Amino acid sequence: MANFGYINLDDIDYGTIHRNVPWGIHVEPRRMLALFVVSRGKAWFQTDNKSLPRVELGEGDIIGVSAGIGYTLSSEPEPAAASIIDGREIFESLARKTRHTPSTGEGDTELVIGRVPLKKQVLAGIYPTISLLTPRDGKPHLRTRNIIDMIIRDYAQADGSPERAILKRLTEALAIELLTNVERKRARGEDRFWHPTTTDRSISSALDLLHQNPQEDWTLERLAQAVGLSRSVFAERFRNITGGTPISYLTSIRINRAIILIEEGALSLSEIAFATGYMSEAAFSRAFVREKGITPGRFRSSILKDAAQ
Repeated sequence: MANFGYINLDDIDYGTIHRNVPWGIHVEPRRMLALFVVSRGKAWFQTDNKSLPRVELGEGDIIGVSAGIGYTLSSEPEPAAASIIDGREIFESLARKTRHTPSTGEGDTELVIGRVPLKKQVLAGIYPTISLLTPRDGKPHLRTRNIIDMIIRDYAQADGSPERAILKRLTEALAIELLTNVERKRARGEDRFWHPTTTDRSISSALDLLHQNPQEDWTLERLAQAVGLSRSVFAERFRNITGGTPISYLTSIRINRAIILIEEGALSLSEIAFATGYMSEAAFSRAFVREKGITPGRFRSSILKDAAQ
């Protein structure tokens, strides 16, 4: 199970807002997971990093942003400055439990929004963690939307301890779905927001090498040499930025890629082991158990069982 100790589950807020065209919301880089669901109408999403794509969001689309990057949601692809408000107004209104009166304009947009503070900015500034789910994503989108619907339904009644505890668990489940979606698309090369932004070019280069070639026989020495650093300097800088070792980071990439291949169902476990950089199925199984707490065989069986239901 992933470690979500960096999420502050004691200070989460959700709500629904309505906007008439033209509208825009700009959010500065903040230590939080922000959630937006287009319930009615459409919206455009653009990060402050203009090298990343501008994305049109339709009804039912879900986007979560958890990295230290600024962005704008708007009704138009090129919003006028006068139509853009500071996102702090929106999130502060959630904290105050301020109700937003539905508007009735022809171009009315309804957004479900959420704010989940982070205790620390995990990997923020390295790669923007932007999770986009649309109905075309199938079951992952449906699971995520069901969780969000339960959160919104229960949020108004979450004043007592039991209800608040349920809300925390739902929020944790939401974070897992959003993160898993990023990992799944990244493994398939489908993450449109995958772009290095760290100012440490050596670590950025190392991360690129790991993500682009996880099947390679990477060692600390080989990675350090590839980016022109000594072992000790590279290891220290990598840990300072990512919070872990290069090899543990690589293992996480490999296992997440393996999960995608298992879900696709086209390869045997031994073929998946080789495709993800393991020299034997036994070594692959040991790594999988350490990461996920279950053998790849049992994981595949659970996938087949779910598909049969």
